[in-house]
Order: sequence, then structure tokens, then C-alpha cells
Amino acid sequence: MKKFLAMLLVAVMAISCFSGCNPKKGEKTDLGESLNQLTTLLENADAIKEEFTVTLGVTLDQPLLSQESLMAMLGERGAMLLPILTPFIKNDKTAEIPMSVKGIATQDGDSRFVMTLGSGANAFACDGIAADGDVFVNIKALYEWITDVFEPIIGEEAPVWPSQNSYVSFMDIMALVQGMTDLEGAYSDVEAEMLPMSNTMSGATQMESSASMLESMMGMASMNPEMITAIAEALAEAIPEQSLVDLIHIIETALTDAGMLVTQGDSMTITVNGDNMKNLPEAISDAAEGKLGAIIDSIVEGIQNSDNDIIAAMIPADIEIDGQELEDQLLDELANAEDATDALTAQMNAMDFEAKFTFKTTSKGADCNLSIKLDFDEEGLSGTITLSAAAKVEATKKVSIQAPNDVMTETELSNFLASFMQ
Repeated sequence: MKKFLAMLLVAVMAISCFSGCNPKKGEKTDLGESLNQLTTLLENADAIKEEFTVTLGVTLDQPLLSQESLMAMLGERGAMLLPILTPFIKNDKTAEIPMSVKGIATQDGDSRFVMTLGSGANAFACDGIAADGDVFVNIKALYEWITDVFEPIIGEEAPVWPSQNSYVSFMDIMALVQGMTDLEGAYSDVEAEMLPMSNTMSGATQMESSASMLESMMGMASMNPEMITAIAEALAEAIPEQSLVDLIHIIETALTDAGMLVTQGDSMTITVNGDNMKNLPEAISDAAEGKLGAIIDSIVEGIQNSDNDIIAAMIPADIEIDGQELEDQLLDELANAEDATDALTAQMNAMDFEAKFTFKTTSKGADCNLSIKLDFDEEGLSGTITLSAAAKVEATKKVSIQAPNDVMTETELSNFLASFMQ
């Protein structure tokens, strides 16, 4: 919760600066004030509701997604793959992969959430709880979804969930993975060479391989959030506030003059298409000329003089960076970018490409939406690809979130995972 709130507040503060420095003919907007109010609202809220949805879709010009057409294309694999594809097929021309995460989190860092994937009878849904310094996921829901989807393929009665408990602990998985890595050395190099290839990736060796991969993934996922927050705060402190404001001012001016950015009241919209992309290089040049060099010098100096060793090491003191030289290089590259921009614009227009991002504050929180659309014509297939994403946060009253009671023991988890490795 705290990590999410920290990231959200960083974005909010950046957009606050972005909107608060509107240079367009001296016009003013209340978006900056609305965002300041949003920051205060979320900081003081007892809890925050969070919703995030993503949908990737494709609409074909030909009706190739009917069950008969798919079976014909998939051949012998049709019986196996069709049940997996069903949750993502909307009609004979349209397929969508919808995913959503909805939950509620407290200021103490506890949360409960529900993840869904797909739609219809075969859609996957799984709930989880973050509490007591651990994350618990309802693995029984995943197990039953897999058995239900693949039951027609198995051709026999689906196996029964082997435990009286439903949830698995992330910390227990970490401990189990560590235990698996202790199996290293169970086979000597000579013994491994003597084993048939069919057995080389079975038993303990397969467990070692799986454990190594899981350990790497978990190592990345378990980065210290306090350290990340501390580094972000130190970097924000090192960079002069006015330099950040001036830089965002340049970005806002360029996007506005290129016809990409529109601010209105407590909302803003950024639209990218072939028409306004062509205007962007010149708009950036006009906005940055005579200003960017000083901003770069100020940021470099702030980082090099930071009291935080990690931040200061980003740009060592013995490295000289000339802001004006970098500004001149950027302006030269933008001046010579006409051919590349024309080619990109033509390609975007040919695909009817458009991306739109909207951000709006509300009385309870904020809404963000992103949509991307483009046409394609490849290998005899033609149609439209769409991507839509939405995020919503709302302040709410305090809730009570506790760890679940039905958590699998380490023995149950070990036996459960071992059954899949056989």
C-alpha cells in the first residue's frame, strides 16, 4: 500500500508541476490545485480502493474465430487449446484478453485483492491478502480453474483439491525455494554425465532448475521497498525543485504546441497520432532552446553534490557534463529529424494509429485511462488491434484486513509442488 501510494504521489506531484506551469497565453487551470487536493486526500485517507484493468483485443475483418474455424486451424491440437481460448473469444471476429485487479489497502500496508483473467464461464478469478508482512494467494482457485478447463482434455474425473486449506504463503514459498537450492550437489558432475538425457531434467535436478528460476524471480520481487523509497526521496531532494518545474514546463509547452496536450479544469488529455507527431520535433526545439542547458547543469550539480552516496555515484564528480553542449546536440538532432519524422508519421497514418491518455481528479480520488488503436494487414489477415488500460483510486473508510486462517502448511505445499514435478 505504502509503495503504491508513494509511486502515485510521485506521479501526482509531477503532474501538479506539469499543470501548474501552464504557459499557454498566460491562461490558468485549476488542475494543479485539484491534484494538490488529491495528494492531501490520499495521504489522510484511512484506506484506498484500487482498481486496475487492462484489455488487449483484436478484431479481424474475416470471421475466423468461430469454433468450427478454430478447430480447422488448430487441427489435432484443437481439443486441447480450444478450452483455453474460450474465455478470450467474444465473437467470430473479435478476441479480447481482459485482466483486472481490484482491491482495498490500508495505510498500514495491509490489503486484499481479486485478480480476474478472461470472461465467461471459463474465466479465472483468484483472491489474495497482504497482511502480517506476508502475501497469501488462493491457490485452490487456480487449481480448480485448471482442472475445470482441462477436464475435457483429460477425459476422466478431475482430481480433488488435496488440502483442507486454500491459501499459500509467499514467505513459505520463499523458504521452500531456498530448501530446493540446498539440493545442489546431490548429483556430482560425473553422476550427471552418466545419467541418461531423459533423466537429466527429472527428480532433484529438475527441482534444482525450477528452484533456481523461482529464486531469481523472487529475488527481484523481494527488493526492499523502504530502500527504493529512500533512494527516490534522496533523488527528489538532490534535484532542484525549480529545475524539475522548468523541465516539465518545457515538456508541457512542447506537447501543447504540437497539439498533443489539452488541459481543462481538473483533467488533462494527451493524444498521439500521425497528425500531431509531425509537429513534435519543432515544438520541442522551440520550447527547449535557450532553457534546457541551464536545467541540465542544475540537475547534474544537484546529483553530484548529493549527501546520498548512491545518488552522487550516478554522476561521478570527475565527469564533466556541459548542459549547453547537450542542448545544442539535441536541437541539431531535432532539426535533422524531418525525414525520420515524416516516415514515422506516414506509418502511423497508414495504421490509423492513435493513443490517448486521460487523467482526471474526482471528489474521492482519481481516474486514469489509456487507449491505443491501430490497424494491421499481415499475411492475409487484416483487422484492428486495441489496448485499453484504466486505473482508479478512491479514498475510503478504515477497513479491517487480517491474514487468512486456511493457509497450507509447508509440508502440504512441498508435497503439492512435488506432485507437479513428477
